[in-house]
This record gives sequence, C-alpha cells and structure tokens, in this order.
Amino acid sequence: MGADIATFVLLMALGAVLSAWAHAAESRRGLSIALYVAFGGAAVLIALAGVAIMGSPRGALGVSTAVGWVLVASALGIALPLLPPVRKLLSLVTPLDPHSITDAAGLSVVLAFVISNLGAAPLVTSAGSVSPAVLVMQDATFVVLAFIAVGTFMTRDLRCAVQRLGLVVPTRRQVLIALGLVLVAFAISIAAALGMRVLQPGLSKQISSTMQTLIGNFQSLGGALILGISAGIGEEILFRGALQPRYGVVLTSLFFAAVHVQYGFSLDVLAVFLMGIVLGLERKRFNTTSSIITHVVYDVLAVLAG
Repeated sequence: MGADIATFVLLMALGAVLSAWAHAAESRRGLSIALYVAFGGAAVLIALAGVAIMGSPRGALGVSTAVGWVLVASALGIALPLLPPVRKLLSLVTPLDPHSITDAAGLSVVLAFVISNLGAAPLVTSAGSVSPAVLVMQDATFVVLAFIAVGTFMTRDLRCAVQRLGLVVPTRRQVLIALGLVLVAFAISIAAALGMRVLQPGLSKQISSTMQTLIGNFQSLGGALILGISAGIGEEILFRGALQPRYGVVLTSLFFAAVHVQYGFSLDVLAVFLMGIVLGLERKRFNTTSSIITHVVYDVLAVLAG
C-alpha cells in the first residue's frame, strides 16, 4: 500500500511539474527550448536502451527482446509530436493546436503511454486482484492529473477548470440519454463476447479468468458501486474531460483502450475502444457529466452481472 501511495504521489508531482513547465513555455522561449531538449533527450535515451536490449545476446540482460521493441516504439511516441509537420498533420483530424507547446508535450506523454501499454499487453502473463483502496487512489490520481493538465491554478482558476473539463449539472434529457447509452455499451460488450467465443475461445477463457481475479474484491453491491463510481468519474474526467478537447474522440478512445491492457489484443479491447467512441461522442454532444453517468452505470451493472 505504501508503494502504491508513493507511486501516485510521484505521478501527480511529475504531472504538475510537466504541466507547469509546458504552460510557462508558451510565453517563454527559453523554457520552450529546454522542454524540447528534455523530451528529445528522454526519447533518445529510451530508444538507446531499447536498441541495447534488442542487440544483446538472448536473455543476457534478463529482459525479453520484446521489451526493447516496446521501448523504441515508446521513444518514437515521445519524439514524433516534437516535430511541427507531425503536429500540423494531426491538427487536420483533431482539435490539436500545432503551435501549442502544451499540446505538443501532452501528446508526447499520451502517445508514449498508449504505445508502451499496447506493446506491453502481450508481455503480461498474470494479474493480481486490486483492492478498493488502490482503485480509488488510482482514479483520484486521474482526477488530479486532469485538473493539472488543464492548467488549474496556472492558467485557469478552479471554476474555469471545471467548465473546461465539461463538468456541469446535466438536464433531465441528458440523463435519460446517458442511461440509454448504457444499453449501447452492453450491446458492444455482448457482441465482443460472442465474437471472442467463436474467434478467440482460448483467449476468451483466459481474459474471463483474469477479470475474475482483478475484480474479485468488488463482486458485491458495495464493491460494484466503489468500482463503478471511482472508475467512471476518474477515467471520464481525465480522458473525455481533459484530453478529448485537445486530441479528439479517436485518439482519446485509443488512449482509453490502452489503459485496459488486461484484455490483451482481443475483441474485448476493440469493444473498449468502441465504447470510448460512444462516450466521446456523448461528451462532445453534451458534457463530461453525461459520459460519467453512462460509464458508472455500465460498470456497476457489468460487475454485478459478472
């Protein structure tokens, strides 16, 4: 538990430093150059580590050569957003501002995370159960990181940050639509489950066993509420609230799917991506509060049904 707390504190501290640095760099050329040098240097070091692992005799470093490929790919994820042509290209299909230092730094972090998580998925062989305290802490960290990412107390006051994150009181119509979209989410989940049984039966059983282990502490009404509320609020505020307005529905949904690496490369992770699209369109059409309602209700019912 102590290690988990230290990890979450470190993530929040690192997020705060990077966010403050990036926001300050928007108006200070020296900080802007320093940020590019820091991110570029990190990318080079990570890539060199990956190349060293791939080039070493099999097992000599005690690490699979596949880790080397993941490191090199992650380094590219960090480096590519530093290139203006890449940002300009992405700005054609996302709301990304190609001239924004903050958007560039954020995209580097997002792409590195997406690539490393997707790359690590085949390397994950087992998973332990998650305690309610750790889950709540993790999702509370997501909320804090979301507020940090939008520049709370740096470029925005708390009221403006809440507005930027799309947190509003929903109308009755929005609540009803949000509840209706829970059925859409279940339709996607059921279709993926049926497809898995036919196309990936072995992986389907493995994922089912993994999920039983992961959510073993939540299979009660109280546990389901803790999981659903914490995950729904934490993930939606970070992904749909903070990231989507800058990186668009598709890239944010990919980021969302990458967090759920316990599904491996399967139709289930495709289902998570499609659910992310649904939640993203809901956030875009209405607000983040509506997507939170859909996410929370779906997770609670899914855990109870499982």
